[in-house]
Amino acid sequence: MLSPHYEIILSPDEHAYLEALLRAGKTPQQLIPRAAIILCAQDGMAKQQIADEVGTSRTLVQKWRNRVARYQPPPALPNTKVDPVARLRALRDLPRSGRPAEFSPLARHTVVAVACHGAEEREFRGFSQYRVRDLARLGEGRGEILTLSPATVQRIVAALVLNPQRLRYFLTRTDPHFEEKMAEIIDLYLHPPRHSRGLGLAEKTGLPALERLHPTLPLRPGLVERQEVEYVRHGTVKLFAAFAGGTGSVFAQCSQRHTNLEFRHFLRALRARDPDTRWHLMVDNASFHKTQAVLDWCATQRPKVTLQWLPTHGSWLKQVEMWFSILSRKCLRRVSVRSTRDLRHLLPRFITTWNTHFAHPFAWTYTGKPLAVSPQHYELLAA
Repeated sequence: MLSPHYEIILSPDEHAYLEALLRAGKTPQQLIPRAAIILCAQDGMAKQQIADEVGTSRTLVQKWRNRVARYQPPPALPNTKVDPVARLRALRDLPRSGRPAEFSPLARHTVVAVACHGAEEREFRGFSQYRVRDLARLGEGRGEILTLSPATVQRIVAALVLNPQRLRYFLTRTDPHFEEKMAEIIDLYLHPPRHSRGLGLAEKTGLPALERLHPTLPLRPGLVERQEVEYVRHGTVKLFAAFAGGTGSVFAQCSQRHTNLEFRHFLRALRARDPDTRWHLMVDNASFHKTQAVLDWCATQRPKVTLQWLPTHGSWLKQVEMWFSILSRKCLRRVSVRSTRDLRHLLPRFITTWNTHFAHPFAWTYTGKPLAVSPQHYELLAA
């Protein structure tokens, strides 16, 4: 009979846990004889009997039997579930220190410093972008770093999520009233005033009239449509457009220039189409939008016409810019024209087709900083 100090008494949960380890096909091989030793010890078998049954030595039997018997699980934290087989965790190997570090912390810190400030290094003069392999080469002549391979440098920078090959842009806001102006534009999209329309005005300058040197090869089974790379440039066309946010319809005019004269002509033509409706015209800060002639014309149209100025660097708030993307992809991308006149005839046909079959309001999905538009501001727009 075993000494009471080393006696193994298993609970039903512990017994089921050890049986599951022996049956599981993915149990690590070093755990199988240890689990068998504990099951045999529960039955009161002597050390030599257990060693013969399991096929191991008396020393290992004594080691694992004592470790389980003496194991003291750490105290449970408040409001946490107690592990019913906690002491059987002693059958697993204890954490080990692992292989000694091959490179010192200084080498790793130097790699990080070079990754963050590589453009300032003497060896990288003239470089504006560099890769991990370049970092490994830059370390040559720096003592211990000389032995670092590109794969090791990659692991060091990846652990800290450093990407020296990537670049993102940001824009510093120069308009102190950016949030207020943006709130007014968003409010027009989400809560358009009754008996009025919100129109986003913009111009797309430099639409090229391109003629391909050879005809486009048509689409065939197994072959995509193929287009000649070389082209002849026949000049450019300017397009003024107004996008109605409530319906998605577009009114546009082509022009050879984009000055305040053409812009006023576009406004008059736009106004003649619907002279009785009140408009909120959303325009950016282009210089010809703010000329005195344009401001005087808008003053004569009050209160039927109200200008809503976008904040500086806020052209992305105009939904007409999204429509310009549709125009580029669905109309201009594959077209081949012989003159600007052909292009000026093509654009109205596309706009007519859009207004007839495809016009729809765009769902505004701005997910940035939440905007709080006061009820007083909405009443002011609706007045």
